[in-house]
Amino acid sequence: MFGIPGKAAVTLTPAATRQIARLMQRQGSTGLRIGVKKGGCAGMEYTMDYVSSVNPLDEVVEQDGACVMIAPMAQMFLIGTEIDYEAGLLEAGFGRLIEALAFLASLLLLAMVFVICADVLTRNVAVPGLPRGVAWSNEVSEALLYAMTLLAAPWLLREGRHIRVDIVLRALPRRAAYACEWVADGLGLVCCLWLVAYGAVAAWKSYAGGALSIKTLVLPEWWFLLPLPLCFALLAIEFVFRMRRLRAGEVGPRDEAVSAA
Repeated sequence: MFGIPGKAAVTLTPAATRQIARLMQRQGSTGLRIGVKKGGCAGMEYTMDYVSSVNPLDEVVEQDGACVMIAPMAQMFLIGTEIDYEAGLLEAGFGRLIEALAFLASLLLLAMVFVICADVLTRNVAVPGLPRGVAWSNEVSEALLYAMTLLAAPWLLREGRHIRVDIVLRALPRRAAYACEWVADGLGLVCCLWLVAYGAVAAWKSYAGGALSIKTLVLPEWWFLLPLPLCFALLAIEFVFRMRRLRAGEVGPRDEAVSAA
């Protein structure tokens, strides 16, 4: 009714899209309907309901499996609005941190590609003033692979991009699958905490002993050991958040952070 031709009335962030789609599936609804009613400090407040049918006068926005219907009276208030989803200030802040680390991992991947390409190029093409090949290419590439794995791991866990046999959980009774979720998260948390302790002790002993990694490049060994407890501390925190979300959800296999619905 109040929409701009060729442009969606509202936009959805990826987080909002995923959450709305999950809840639509869980509730067996057609979409999320946003309306307004009297109330609140300004005299109006928004309502949100999952509905099974579309009002012909609703403005419908569909995006990646999520459907949002805006009631006629709410359209004039929502035009141009971006809808986002955050679980809480602490969890949302942690989410932004691990997303930034995953982005840093992608930059390191580009850096590794550049180093390898430079090594191959200079080995095969004589460039005046440059040596044949990059002597430290293999060592730096190995270190970057290690760093990328650790940096991206917490984000991969939150997004459900880790190895996980969802098809088995979907085949189990809901209570059994729910119990399996708790066991898996509990074991993951315990393993992460153990690796935090082990990695911290190893890094401290290496630092105190002045151990060196002697290859083409000579570097302190603790530089390579310290990221290990830091990464697994972040993974442990994410496991705690996963268990919190699991507790707040319905009994059954989780719908968020999975590779298959």
